[in-house]
Amino acid sequence: MVGTDLNFHSQEKVQFKLIYDPVNFQILGGQVMSKANISDFINTISLAIQMEMTIEQLADADFFFHPSQGNEENVMSAAAHKAVKLEHLD
Repeated sequence: MVGTDLNFHSQEKVQFKLIYDPVNFQILGGQVMSKANISDFINTISLAIQMEMTIEQLADADFFFHPSQGNEENVMSAAAHKAVKLEHLD
């Protein structure tokens, strides 16, 4: 499990926690907190769970096509990259 904090494009702080299996690195869940409307992040994590994605796959995913997730500091991508480094998968 990893967490990350970033400022969203609305300048609101976003706190995101990514939960994954430490054996196969499959995404198991996520938590997100912010005053900004960031419900799309949980929708994306839900899809990642359904598709049985790993932290590596989430780290490599491109979210720039989605208006609410399309900025240079994507909190989900940052958390996934952090998990990949933590697990020495890079």
